[in-house]
Amino acid sequence: MQIEKKVGYIQLHLEKQYPGETWEFRIVPHREDGYESLNPYFIGVIFGNEPQVEYKYFARNKHDITQQGFSTSDSKSELLHLE
Repeated sequence: MQIEKKVGYIQLHLEKQYPGETWEFRIVPHREDGYESLNPYFIGVIFGNEPQVEYKYFARNKHDITQQGFSTSDSKSELLHLE
């Protein structure tokens, strides 16, 4: 339930920051074997126009949302959505 709430906060943030763009969320399946060491509160965001980069967001509440990092398979990526 908490994760869904935080995804909603990030969704609102992204709609404001990047109007007209598309993205998808990646959520850690923290209750599954092999994912215990990953923080389920860091939500991955992959933008439609930058599919090689996954940005990590953290939402403390609807007013406090920060980008915590990124990962990419393309070392020459320009990082269009770096905040």
